[in-house]
Amino acid sequence: MLSIVASTTAFISAVITYDWDTSPSNRAQNNKNVAFYCFVPDQATPRALCFVAMLTLTMAHTLARTFSCALLMVSKASYLMYYLLGDLALFYLVKLVRRYLRYATNADPAASTF
Repeated sequence: MLSIVASTTAFISAVITYDWDTSPSNRAQNNKNVAFYCFVPDQATPRALCFVAMLTLTMAHTLARTFSCALLMVSKASYLMYYLLGDLALFYLVKLVRRYLRYATNADPAASTF
């Protein structure tokens, strides 16, 4: 069951990234994201290998994170709570520093600032 969830998560993540990167409008030279994207090659075989690599790495990351959470839960449940709270705190801190926190709420400006 765990490998089905991990493989589904990895497949969805890889497909979204692959589709975003191979979209003609995102590959246009006048796009502001061209410095980050366009990592998927244009030829068929390297393109397939890139997708398999994205799928494999995402699945390995998902399984490793799940396994580490399970080990923390078995050793001491409070460690898992500290880890998850620290992870969320770091996530929101990065959003706050990059000024993305307001846009993530999808509310009017007064409510999203609060």
